[in-house]
Amino acid sequence: MAINPLTWRLSRSGRLTIILAAAAYLSFIRIGQYDLQEWDESRNGLNAIEMLQSGDPINFYFNGKLDTWNAKPPLAIWSICLSYKIFGHNAFALRLPSALCAIAFFLVLFLMIEKFHSGQLSFLTCMILLSCKAIFGNHIALTGDFDMMLVLWLTFSAYFFFLSFSGRGTLPVILFSISTGLAFYTKGPAGLLLLPGMLAFLMINKRWKAFLRPSSLLGVIVLAGIVASWIWISKTLGGHTVDSIYGSKSAMETLFVHDVFRRFFDTDFQDPTGGPDYFFVFKALDSRMNLWNYVLYGVITYTLIQRRAEIIDLFSRRRDSFPVFAACLIVPVLILMTIAISKHNWYLAPIFPFIAFLTTVGVAAAAARYRVVQVTISFLLLFTLSREVVFVSTLPTKKNDSIKSNLNVLAGSLICCREQPSQDLRLYMKWANMRLVNDPFRRVDWILQNTNESLSSKCKIDISYDERQRLCLKY
Repeated sequence: MAINPLTWRLSRSGRLTIILAAAAYLSFIRIGQYDLQEWDESRNGLNAIEMLQSGDPINFYFNGKLDTWNAKPPLAIWSICLSYKIFGHNAFALRLPSALCAIAFFLVLFLMIEKFHSGQLSFLTCMILLSCKAIFGNHIALTGDFDMMLVLWLTFSAYFFFLSFSGRGTLPVILFSISTGLAFYTKGPAGLLLLPGMLAFLMINKRWKAFLRPSSLLGVIVLAGIVASWIWISKTLGGHTVDSIYGSKSAMETLFVHDVFRRFFDTDFQDPTGGPDYFFVFKALDSRMNLWNYVLYGVITYTLIQRRAEIIDLFSRRRDSFPVFAACLIVPVLILMTIAISKHNWYLAPIFPFIAFLTTVGVAAAAARYRVVQVTISFLLLFTLSREVVFVSTLPTKKNDSIKSNLNVLAGSLICCREQPSQDLRLYMKWANMRLVNDPFRRVDWILQNTNESLSSKCKIDISYDERQRLCLKY
């Protein structure tokens, strides 16, 4: 008989143990082995090292100078700094904050769906997320980026918002404001991403007068205070430069004008596309959901054809339910990402949990009527979970292995190069305590300190330039 994940006879503690064990396994199985991602992950690792070296907890530095490209608040970088202090300069320490946030996220998500909807559906929702790249993919839980911490705080934010909506007193409102403020301290304005959906949920339920309650006003003051605190700190203690990468005069201008407004509405920002990609959402779901996006499309089709009356009833008489809340959080983000100019699939990370939840709700409704759905979902879950384990287990390690195998030669050496190395190579150099010197006139790319021999004659790797005249390693 096929395993049916909708009716597994597991205790609550058993379901939660499976979820947390699977999350820990995917988080730590090869956390320090696969190659660094060149852009944000490596930049964060470099910012954290230079923050420790400079002793400046407010400003980011890159290559010894004020970093004018990364202007986000410092909470994620602080966590990497702490991890570096405890575990040293390595990939494990860089990615540890994301790994811990991933495990905490699954705990919060499980408890939230269990409390507001169903324990069994909370289990299946988490299992779907464990079996695809929506969480355990590059730039989110598997790398030392901002996004996994952002997703954790925004999940807390959604939990406390719905709790406060249910009339549970002042404390949930304050906790909502704090968690949203921590999301802002993690990735700036992205921490406010779910607010439009929350406002839409209040409007649908005709609860706009809730803003006038003393507890709500206190929550607004707390959140505004947290956001304003970083703006004040940045204005007061933030560094200034005349050669900003965006031409801005301060980190605040970079954060709000260039990294938000221009990113979403300026066709000339960074990678010009000529206009919005109206199929972006479908592409993002296809790259992250590991076949579950097709289940989602099937659920939508089935609902529109077979369950229209229930949907009408849901949004008329039960519009205060958690599925309606999830839909309200999802729709504004999808609209924003559709019309935005510059975007990446991980920008949808904060709403992937709610997309998975609504998929689970639809699957449960169909499975209650058709046994074939139960069998299909059972085998699909086993297949996608296995596929995700294979994905995490086979992430490339070539560059990381090559650097590690040559540490006895590279450590403490003086590196001379004609062009700046990529950010991931620069971070590997920092971890190996190498010194970098820009010298366009040397005939060899890298040389060892106190010797005229090139590294290629001493290492198992050749060091040369590719077509773009950038430093690279040939294995």
